[in-house]
Amino acid sequence: MAEVTTAATEALVSEPIARGHVRESPRVLLAILMTTLLWASAFVAIRTARTHFAPAPLALGRLLVGCVALSGLMAARRLPLPPRRELPAIVACGILWFGVYNVALNQGERLIMPAPRRWSSTWRRS
Repeated sequence: MAEVTTAATEALVSEPIARGHVRESPRVLLAILMTTLLWASAFVAIRTARTHFAPAPLALGRLLVGCVALSGLMAARRLPLPPRRELPAIVACGILWFGVYNVALNQGERLIMPAPRRWSSTWRRS
């Protein structure tokens, strides 16, 4: 079963070309590009929103946006809901990992000056 899954995954992710080289599919490259751009822009959005929201409400807003986006994808692909026995683990992971991470990130964005600004203020003093 693992061999079939691995072969299917490899066929989806890459397409072989001459002399044993592998070229990534355009879908994978697009996914990497979009993930990088969205991840990088999140810090700018947090910096802007931090003046209007405390860390916890900002984290809740980000989680709700993610929930709506992923629910939309699940509905579009007609994916089934996870089994009931897995729901406590999913909720625990969401609260303990993602929730705590987002509140800490939002608080850090409020308290810590960005590196380029910090460096420029250090250079001006000397």
